[in-house]
Amino acid sequence: AHCGFFWEVSEDSIDKVIETNFLSQAYIIRVFLDDLMCKEDAHIMNMSSCLGLFELKKQSLYIASKNAVKGFSHALYYELKHTGVRVTVSYPGAVSTNIVKNSIPPIGYEKGEGKYESIAKGLDAKKVATVIIKGVAKNKRDIIIGQDTRMAIVLKKLFPKTYVDKLHRIVDMEQ
Repeated sequence: AHCGFFWEVSEDSIDKVIETNFLSQAYIIRVFLDDLMCKEDAHIMNMSSCLGLFELKKQSLYIASKNAVKGFSHALYYELKHTGVRVTVSYPGAVSTNIVKNSIPPIGYEKGEGKYESIAKGLDAKKVATVIIKGVAKNKRDIIIGQDTRMAIVLKKLFPKTYVDKLHRIVDMEQ
């Protein structure tokens, strides 16, 4: 992940974010797809993010990569609709992982700094995995995970022109 204005992102960061978040999923699917299509029942589950559903400043690159996952997954869903392969894409909100620890910190923050590190607090990863497994078992095309994601969806529906400003205030990214 990278947090910051797009013009502050290095070409190396662009490559790393796109390769990690989108291309890795596409390449893995490509490797196994022929075998999956030979099965009567198979399932592909791609990981997007709640930011694959929304727009926020200082997240343009991450959002682009997660939108790529969403668009790819939905197109693949229709391409494979008449086969035994199902496709699901999940949109978790904040999950307690090492994403912030391993990301490039936004301008003005250092790794380990309290306010920046608080962004990493979120849902338990095991609980998120359980929700995903249950969604895949039900052949859901999309799995929305977390109250933060649901709240943002409601904000987007209620305030389509101003929800981004409201989200920025909530996640304290106004600087």
